[in-house]
Amino acid sequence: REHRQYCPILWDSQIVTNLPQIAYEKVKTGDKDRLQLLKNLRDYGICFLRNVPPQKGELESFAQSFGPLLETNYGRVFEIVVDSESSQKSIANSQKNLISHTDDAYQSAPPGIIFFHCLKANNDGSGQSTFVDGFQIAEVLRQKDRSAFDLLCRYEVSYQKHYQDRIDMRFRSPVFCLDS
Repeated sequence: REHRQYCPILWDSQIVTNLPQIAYEKVKTGDKDRLQLLKNLRDYGICFLRNVPPQKGELESFAQSFGPLLETNYGRVFEIVVDSESSQKSIANSQKNLISHTDDAYQSAPPGIIFFHCLKANNDGSGQSTFVDGFQIAEVLRQKDRSAFDLLCRYEVSYQKHYQDRIDMRFRSPVFCLDS
């Protein structure tokens, strides 16, 4: 069984020019391209769907074809629209740059796959998304400071999402969870 055990591809500086991506129409209509999307998600943890029509509900119907959608405090899908009204709901809808973070760590069952659909971007190009390979970070830490890595595997940290009178979600978990 060990020879079949999956091991993710860790990112290095080459990922910037080699991000996995597939045209939406190909994935929507072709099994071969759909399988490639799933392999990209498995291997890299990320895959960009290019040319998804910017209409509400488009990505939700596509995401449902993978299985049931997890209802979150953002709804069934999170559609990004950069404008002043939407920015009141989430900083992701604003022109502000976000620091690297883990989405939904405060949920007891975080989603396995997150689909983001940008319906309306900012005109000046600000608000670009950045992505970080958590597996690579864990591996570098394991190699350079094993005791720090072990601490982050053993001790739980508190995660919280709180909006006054609307949302109070909390979860405790180690930063890194290892397969047993």
